[in-house]
Amino acid sequence: MTTLEDLRNARQAELRLAQAQVALCDALMKHARTLEADRLAMDVETDSKGKLSIMLRLDNTAAPISAPAATKPGDWTDDEDMTLLAEAEKGTPVKQIAARVGRSWQAVAKRLKTLKQAQDEESGEPEPTPAPAPAASPAATTRDPGETGLAISLDGLGTIREKAAERRMRAIGYPAPHSPQSDLKLVESIMRGDGMSHAANKAGIHKNDASQRWKSLMPEVTIENQTALLTVLRLRDELDRASGQAA
Repeated sequence: MTTLEDLRNARQAELRLAQAQVALCDALMKHARTLEADRLAMDVETDSKGKLSIMLRLDNTAAPISAPAATKPGDWTDDEDMTLLAEAEKGTPVKQIAARVGRSWQAVAKRLKTLKQAQDEESGEPEPTPAPAPAASPAATTRDPGETGLAISLDGLGTIREKAAERRMRAIGYPAPHSPQSDLKLVESIMRGDGMSHAANKAGIHKNDASQRWKSLMPEVTIENQTALLTVLRLRDELDRASGQAA
């Protein structure tokens, strides 16, 4: 005859078994994430009696990570460089970065090494004269030879990200209703944590225009990229004002 104590013990045993299964499943899921890099999938099943079965298989649902390698040869673009740096800072595996930019993982690894070496060299260079703000650099607030529009001298910019931000600004220009002043107000407001509506009001443009402009200015949102963009926008605003006064 089954007693109340027997039932209680049986329930406690079932509870301990369930807890052990949950803990095991959690551990297996963490291991499964590691296996994803090697394109292995882990299937875990439990039958009616609580018995676990584990099976490893090749994951053929996704395209091989190295497949896009041959689809995009040629020189690296500034947008690709910024994507590489941003993803590397987030800890994204090289093979996943390669799949995103359509390059081989070997090419991505080599490019990342080059970019990081350039950053180390830039950060290691002593500054001859401390400046309170980037706008104080006379070289940065001059135009590059041959540039007819608003353009900051790349030689006056200190980092790869700042140069990439300047090249992007040259590419997108200032279609109506945007201007150096509205761009600067928009980005400053967003970086302060203001909402898009408030930032648009500060910039004097419509909310939809502000949202689209932000996406054009900042395709890859990171703190470092935002800081570089803000530096470039301040320099462009200064150069634009100086050009207006000279005219």
